[in-house]
Amino acid sequence: MCKKILIVGNINHFTPRITSYCFEWLKVGHEVYVISPEMGANILTEVDFFDHKNFHFYNLGPTKSALERIKQIFDYFSNSKRPVGNALGTGSTVQRLKPFVTNLIKTICFPDEELEFLIKSRGFLKGFDASKFDLLISSSPYFSSHVAAKGLKDRFPSLYWIADYRDTFSYNATYRVPNWRRLIDAQFEKKITSRADVITTVSKAYKIQLEKILGIKRPKIIVIPSGYRSFKYNRKNGCGLINEGKITITYFGQFFATHYPVTPVCRVLKKLAMKLSEKGKKVKFEFYGCSNMELFEGLSKTNVNYEFFDRIPRHEVRDLQRKSNLNIFFSNGIDEAFGLSHLKLFEYLDAGKPILGIVNGKTDEVAKIKKIRTNVTLVDISDCAETIEKTLNDLAKVLILNLTNDHNYHVRPLLSRSSKKLAKMMIDAS
Repeated sequence: MCKKILIVGNINHFTPRITSYCFEWLKVGHEVYVISPEMGANILTEVDFFDHKNFHFYNLGPTKSALERIKQIFDYFSNSKRPVGNALGTGSTVQRLKPFVTNLIKTICFPDEELEFLIKSRGFLKGFDASKFDLLISSSPYFSSHVAAKGLKDRFPSLYWIADYRDTFSYNATYRVPNWRRLIDAQFEKKITSRADVITTVSKAYKIQLEKILGIKRPKIIVIPSGYRSFKYNRKNGCGLINEGKITITYFGQFFATHYPVTPVCRVLKKLAMKLSEKGKKVKFEFYGCSNMELFEGLSKTNVNYEFFDRIPRHEVRDLQRKSNLNIFFSNGIDEAFGLSHLKLFEYLDAGKPILGIVNGKTDEVAKIKKIRTNVTLVDISDCAETIEKTLNDLAKVLILNLTNDHNYHVRPLLSRSSKKLAKMMIDAS
């Protein structure tokens, strides 16, 4: 039976899995309605279902987060986008200041910095008739999505509500707020999400975290692992991706020195750069959305060419991941204890470019992916120096070969984690 599905969330921050589900739901005849701020200019070209007859978009108009509204202040004081190379002048001061100001804004704004979205969505939903819908889904990131959905649930108790979590809220590793604020967030998170009929999340670790937050009287929590699919991005091998002899190595997301030791990580990156330089290739490391000072200072001692960038829109992330010569991820070797440490790996697999995992012990998930994917290289920092040396030497040869004959690694769902199966799991949860 076809269902009418209502999704509340910021479509510009939708995870690939949510957009993938929408595609599958529309394909089998479900109707999808999305309540969201105005979609970004590039969103329409990123996925291929916005013109589908069963897709309906309720536009809340343009919104900006509190962080976006102060971004211009930092750009003004830094006089350039980000600190480059080993320059530790004004740019470094801004790098030090930014995490402090970011955390201050997150502490002041409640429940998160997406206040403008929350205010507009709650105003829109005040007179919204949700009685015709079969299923309500709130999608994070941004806990404000769940707050708005809870208001609908209060007004329409029979409406089945699934709160879909990518990140936890009160115990999110990237959400660095004082302990007193974290305790308030935990109580608020419990109050809001305990009204959901089902909570879905992406890992066993996050399920355990949510169980601790919500206590005994909680909704059913279902783990639906991340999957990935390629939308309209089709290319021929090497088409427009050759970098004129320069090797670009990228990382996307935050770096946590408490989980990934800085010194051995920087040592591996320096050694890889040396291997490539010995073969006459220029190397540049690019870090997007990373504000970790320990990593910044560690790289400054290696004399490698690097640059730190702010967070960028999702469509730009996907494009850069596909154009990069090598994408990096980190794993601390503890099975799912860090929750989403491997989500970045799923994105990279979708990009279809060579991947370097710098790990401190191989988790079952990482080892399994290495076994079935030829484009994944793992460097375990606990291995002996000779093993690391050989691994990096082999990787350097692959990267140089790809400069002239870029290999298009085939994108397909990982084992049973197909978009179709995951989308069905989400519907079946109701």
